[in-house]
Amino acid sequence: MMMSKCWLAAQHIELLCVTVESRPRTVSGDLIDGTLGVVLGLSTLAAAALGNAFSNSLGMVLHGTIERFANAIGLPDPRLTVSQRSAQSVKNVRMASGIVGVLLGCLLGMFPLLFMNAHGKAEERQALKRSASQPS
Repeated sequence: MMMSKCWLAAQHIELLCVTVESRPRTVSGDLIDGTLGVVLGLSTLAAAALGNAFSNSLGMVLHGTIERFANAIGLPDPRLTVSQRSAQSVKNVRMASGIVGVLLGCLLGMFPLLFMNAHGKAEERQALKRSASQPS
């Protein structure tokens, strides 16, 4: 009984990580890199970090929505008691499911990279830099 509740809790965590965390990170990082990054002279890595911050904030905002979605698709609430939540086995399953969810989310989040034109972005970035450095 306890392990089945653990796995139900794990599914909720994985759903949050896979659905919200990574796709906005990739897309927003690319958008920041091509716009704000050029204007402020940010590195690609700094733009990626800002995209990560945006994605994490979005995850916090949408957490309740994801929980409602999980209920709507029929994922049952594990209804763990306080003592069950503090059990080491539950903590281990939650940690493992969080790791699996983040890994799956990151792999799925890289999907938009297949459609981004890296060469065209580099040329566009150079053109924006040239126009920004020219006196008005």
